[in-house]
Amino acid sequence: MATQDPGAVVRSGPLVGAQEFEWWKLRHGISTNVLSHVEPEAGSTRHTVRSLLHEALDPFESLRTSFGLDKEGRPRQYVHPVRDFEIVERDARKVSVEELTEELQHAAFTAEDATLMRIGMVVDGPHVRYVVVSVSHAVIDGRGAQVLRKRLNSVFAGRGTKLTTAEAAPHPVDSAVSEHSGPLSRMRSASLRFWEKEIAEMPNRLFAPRRGGIIEHYHSEYESYAARPALVLTGRRFRTSPAVVYTSTIVALAALISGSTTTTVRTHFVGRTPEESDSVGCYHQILPLTVDTGDQPSLSRIIERVMFKAFQVQARYRVGYLDLREITANAQAARGAAFAEGITVNFDYAVPLEQVTSEDGVLTAELESARERELLMGSGESGADLRGLDAYLMVHLRSTTLHGFGTFNSLSLSTEQMRSLLAGPEQLLRRLLSEGDVSWEAMRAMFGERICGTVNPDLGRRGVEVFSVGQTTAALESHPDVVATVLRVEENSGTPALVAHIETRASHLTPENLRAHILRQLSPAHPVVCPDRFVITRVG
Repeated sequence: MATQDPGAVVRSGPLVGAQEFEWWKLRHGISTNVLSHVEPEAGSTRHTVRSLLHEALDPFESLRTSFGLDKEGRPRQYVHPVRDFEIVERDARKVSVEELTEELQHAAFTAEDATLMRIGMVVDGPHVRYVVVSVSHAVIDGRGAQVLRKRLNSVFAGRGTKLTTAEAAPHPVDSAVSEHSGPLSRMRSASLRFWEKEIAEMPNRLFAPRRGGIIEHYHSEYESYAARPALVLTGRRFRTSPAVVYTSTIVALAALISGSTTTTVRTHFVGRTPEESDSVGCYHQILPLTVDTGDQPSLSRIIERVMFKAFQVQARYRVGYLDLREITANAQAARGAAFAEGITVNFDYAVPLEQVTSEDGVLTAELESARERELLMGSGESGADLRGLDAYLMVHLRSTTLHGFGTFNSLSLSTEQMRSLLAGPEQLLRRLLSEGDVSWEAMRAMFGERICGTVNPDLGRRGVEVFSVGQTTAALESHPDVVATVLRVEENSGTPALVAHIETRASHLTPENLRAHILRQLSPAHPVVCPDRFVITRVG
């Protein structure tokens, strides 16, 4: 990667904390694109469309931003001058709009690219029929995409060229400078202190996959007419948002499935101050919500706890991904357990919230008559797991339905457990609204052995930490001087400790050797932990 200013720039700055994660993904070959579409007026020429695109896109610095490293090896963003666009053209007689969209959706960006935006046109002779703008997620998030699409539609409809006050919001470079050395730096410092304490109490994972380092993808889709009124009505009852209600049901289901006393689900936060609310940039944060479920709380209690924790996290979202990785790495080394990504929820308002709400009576009537529309489960491909994924749920709240997509690791979750994470939220909320609350025992009875399952003999627990007994044993026995291993969780003054009983023929094997050997193998994708104590017996 470039280690200096990559070409002419208007200005540069550090990365916004949220942007660091998307930049890190680009560096590791993970490219996500955010698409916008616009249909020009019939008969529009290439020249006219190019002019309108400049009018719509040029004001936003994030759309002409690239990345590089400074002399100390830290990432920086570089804003380039306004320049003409390179536009991919596809003949309407040979390529459909859907094919162009698919092409740009999967066109990979890298952290070394000089531009992180691509534009395509479907043309019919001298006229342009359709335009697709593809932008790397590293410089635009969901909220920024909404603002950009509104701007594109406004300009192409001929409704003025002047930016509104909201559209002229701070640029990402302004936010980044403020976050690192300006008014927002206090928020960042407070966030670092909060996350140091928070991560110390997080479980390393909720599930131990049968094989480490592998994802067996199950791609699923769910749509329901009933989930929308259920979410809105429950949100009103608890004076919170549908997003918090939905996340609470996933926390409840994850707690039931895993049996964990402390449940962590990662979820998306907007990551913007009011002044940044309409900026075109990448601000969103994916942060963990850790909730105490050890007392087997009712669903209403879980909603209240998620509300409180979401409030805490929202007040401490100003944290850099790289700083968070450093805090996490320090905690992993101290605990001897790597943190898996686990379950992530991305709840998106596909339309403004006011378009999905109505009077309570109307919503209740809709809930009584509405049903699940579609549930599709399909197996996918196997691939390498780098982050310890159990499930990723992408949920869109639409004007009439809730539409969700799920990606699951079938090595961590059974088919019934996957189905419960898709369809279970609606079932829980129906019960809550009809009975006032749902106890832990009632929730278990609703799903029963289908999701709660029996005790897994390979599953080990050390306090809030979860590990695979077999894979941890295999990691220890991969040491050339170890003959055999037996693992036991033993109580020491009320504190659980993992003790490894080791047999060896070597006279020089020490606990320090074994600890270093295991620490080198820790990975979010492998449910392996480092024992607290080693009892070494020499044989032969």
